[in-house]
Formats: sequence, structure tokens, C-alpha cells
Amino acid sequence: MKNAHKNSRKFSLIYHQSLIVKAAFSMAENRYLKKLKLLNLPWKERIMLAVTEVNQCGMCSWMHTNISLKAGMSKEEISTLLSGAYDHVPEKQLLSVLYAQNFASNKEKYNPKMKQEMLETYGKPRTRMIDNAMAVITMTNSMGIALGKLKDTLTFKHVKGSSVFSEILIPLTTMILFPLTFVVALIITPFKVRTKRYKKLYL
Repeated sequence: MKNAHKNSRKFSLIYHQSLIVKAAFSMAENRYLKKLKLLNLPWKERIMLAVTEVNQCGMCSWMHTNISLKAGMSKEEISTLLSGAYDHVPEKQLLSVLYAQNFASNKEKYNPKMKQEMLETYGKPRTRMIDNAMAVITMTNSMGIALGKLKDTLTFKHVKGSSVFSEILIPLTTMILFPLTFVVALIITPFKVRTKRYKKLYL
């Protein structure tokens, strides 16, 4: 299919670097918060799929479809989530999925009213875990879209307006910068989560 990724979101190379750092620290933080058992795998995948649907990352759609199936979600629910519909989302989780969709639609800007409703509905730790999950999937969407467009370019289906420079460097810098930043985040996070400020804001 020609220009299969023409509707995918455009992420700049510079912006992607900030997404890498945010995602690394978010992933490290969720490793710590995971012990609270506030966000199970199906719930997290619904967040991931909602963000992916907005950004239109084909590679992430495929990957998270497989993860979601293994997590026990039905093909019908996954299909509707990837079409932007939330008919099969459990009522308790619907607000968080709409929150993730709004976050992605507004290019990583939080809706203050929805954020307050999230805190009131789910509490600080769970809301933080959802925010962290959104940061991780946004970064992987950016990388996945670049890889998808690079594949298009290599098969003579280059997406008009896409930079080959970014298609190559976004995945390459991710493979280099993300592991290094994640190691740093793993070292810093145990100290960060013990601070009074962190506990006040997120616990």
C-alpha cells in the first residue's frame, strides 16, 4: 500500500530526544510503583493502544495487539480501541483511556480538568503510573513511526514530507540513548521516590 504511514504523526528528531529521556525515567519509576499493584497489564495495554491509535503507529499497533491478546483482551476490544472507539473498555478504566487519548491528541499536553478527575478517581500513585505509561508509549510510537517510514522509503514508497534523516536517526539515537538513560534512571529513582516532595506529589 503506497504511503502506508502518511497519516502517522510527525515527530521531530530533537523532540524525540526529550521523549527518550522522559520514557526512560518513566519506565524506571513504574518499575518501583509496580509493587503497589495498581495497574495490571490489560489496563496498561488499553492506555498504550489509545495513544497508539491517535499517533497512528503501525508497528506499535501490531506489537501491542499481540501483547494485549496474551494479556487476555479480546480481538474485538483491541480492534475497537485501534479504531478510536471505547465500547468494550471496562467502565472503571474508561476515564483513563479517554485521558490517554486526549493527552496524545494534544501532543503530550495534560487537560487540567481531566487530570484533576483522574486524581480524584484513581488517586495519585495510579495516575502517576498511567502518566508514565503514556510517556513510554509516546516515545515508542515516535520510534516505530520512523522505522515504518524508513521501510516505506527503502521500498520506494517514501512518505511525502518525511525526512530520511529523521527516519534513520530517530531509531538509531533511541538504541544508543535510551539504554544509557535508563541505567541512570534506575540508579536515581530509588533516591527520588524517597524524597518528601515525591511522596507529596505522587504517593
